[in-house]
Amino acid sequence: MALRQQYELVVMGRKTFEAVQPKPEVGRLRVVLTSHPDDYAVVAVLTRTSATPTGVAYRALESTGRRGEWAQVQQSAADGFAVKHLVSRPQLDVSSTSDMVLLAEKTAASRPLKYETVLGGNGPALQKDIDKSTARGYCVQATWATPERMTVLLAQPLDGPCQDKHEYEVEEGSAFMGFRVSSTDGVLLGLHRVKDAIMGLYDGKDDSFEYYVEEGRLPDADSHPVRLPREHRDLVDKLNADGDRGYRPIDVSWRADDAEGRRAVDVVLARKRH
Repeated sequence: MALRQQYELVVMGRKTFEAVQPKPEVGRLRVVLTSHPDDYAVVAVLTRTSATPTGVAYRALESTGRRGEWAQVQQSAADGFAVKHLVSRPQLDVSSTSDMVLLAEKTAASRPLKYETVLGGNGPALQKDIDKSTARGYCVQATWATPERMTVLLAQPLDGPCQDKHEYEVEEGSAFMGFRVSSTDGVLLGLHRVKDAIMGLYDGKDDSFEYYVEEGRLPDADSHPVRLPREHRDLVDKLNADGDRGYRPIDVSWRADDAEGRRAVDVVLARKRH
């Protein structure tokens, strides 16, 4: 237990998760490797820094592409709830829809909003549509992807254009070169594998962060939770070294590896510029 308390990121197999049944912990990101994602729910972990009421209200919305669900998302925006977090799970063999859970929040300063989405299977096409939306007063809220397309959710206040200034830029690179994040294009808003490419969305107006990616390979088969596999320990050691340099995990992506019985894991880390 003392060993696990040192880490902010915990990666485990399905059998370990089911045996331990760990409770959500503040400040710790837990990733479960499984071939059966439908067996798991989405859990939101909230942090309380004091007993004083925050004045923040939340709504959890689900979108699977069914009729009427998008209207509920738009109604939530009109009620002043802005999407702050989004979890997407691409459906197997489906290129145009995702099973998504959106977590929206509302404060006393929130304004009624309306949403629109743009999507593209390549960088130039997506950049063109984002530019059209921002020219009409929209700002980026969230991103997600299916195997064929990257989608961007944008929002605009009902009483006028988005007042914040942004310089959105879509960067596209070959997936064969690995998961790469630019530290010179601005703050990272989304990074996804689409077809044979890596597509990233940045805001050039904010250059306060720099990024780093660690890649590891983990056995798909489970092991005893007390003794982690060597590949698992190697990844944790690298993440700990990054933590000593001020980096913290902000995103995790996994994919099937060429080696039988293993999966590749890409961990995106960020730190404030000095």
